[in-house]
Amino acid sequence: MISDETPNNHNQQPTPPESTGNRPSCACSGSPWRWFLVVLVAIFVVIAINSFRKNSINLDSSTVKNNPELQAALKLAQEQNKPILLVFEATWCGFCQMMKKQTFPDPKVIQIIENFVMVKIDVDQQAEFSGQFGVGPIPAYVILQQNGEFVKKIVGFYPADNFITELNDGLQEIKPI
Repeated sequence: MISDETPNNHNQQPTPPESTGNRPSCACSGSPWRWFLVVLVAIFVVIAINSFRKNSINLDSSTVKNNPELQAALKLAQEQNKPILLVFEATWCGFCQMMKKQTFPDPKVIQIIENFVMVKIDVDQQAEFSGQFGVGPIPAYVILQQNGEFVKKIVGFYPADNFITELNDGLQEIKPI
């Protein structure tokens, strides 16, 4: 006769899991995920440092000498005691064209732009300035003090009211010279 009985294991003790001391074990310890996270954090640190470096722009004399428009804008900005608004754009840029057609014609935008000496920079014809001012995506707008010191960078398409807010924020950061 076949018996359905199982051996009596009531007297056996369960095997304890491996001891990790007093600290709990981590599911990712020793795995490739830990190294992935370390690399990911390192990448974010590099990006943050690079971003900071790009936001601490100051015009050097060679930049001004190489761009007559920028040289004239700095002179005019100092004479009129106005900050400079660099407008980075291109003819092929759809959002640049939208800014020209929708945002810049707004009377309130026209009024606030009067507080700046504006310089338009075509990124295709003057690509070296895009790099110098940390401009990647366009449209981009860089606000400079009258002496050429960096104040603020604005990137992308903005409806008129939002663009005005960004420009006003930049004006608030202008230091008296």
